[in-house]
Amino acid sequence: MIIGIGCDITDIRRIKKVFDKFPQKFLERCFTSYERQVIQNLCSSRKHEFMAKRFAAKEAFVKALGLGLRNKTSWQDIEIKNTKIGQPFIEVSPKVAHYIKIYKSCDSNFQIDLSLSDEYPYAQAFVIISRK
Repeated sequence: MIIGIGCDITDIRRIKKVFDKFPQKFLERCFTSYERQVIQNLCSSRKHEFMAKRFAAKEAFVKALGLGLRNKTSWQDIEIKNTKIGQPFIEVSPKVAHYIKIYKSCDSNFQIDLSLSDEYPYAQAFVIISRK
């Protein structure tokens, strides 16, 4: 059963502009330490697309939750990773998992599906949160 759907589209050029102006502040605010490490290891031509897709994924996720960034939830509570074969997925902090369980009336068996796409100058993400 689906308990939330969210989508977001982000302009890669906007992400580049913010990153170029406030690189450290932007990275620390929007990305986890794991994500920042991945960003550091990318060639410069791929960084902005990578960041835009992750930003869109986090936006889509909070839309699917219907939460926004409330209750002291931050971008750090949402982490975008990839499987060994490259499929993106979302890991959430215990705080966010607790929110899903309590406010979405869902026990610990929930699933988050994520799809990412980019076609310059845009990055897009689609998220479905469902009960298993």
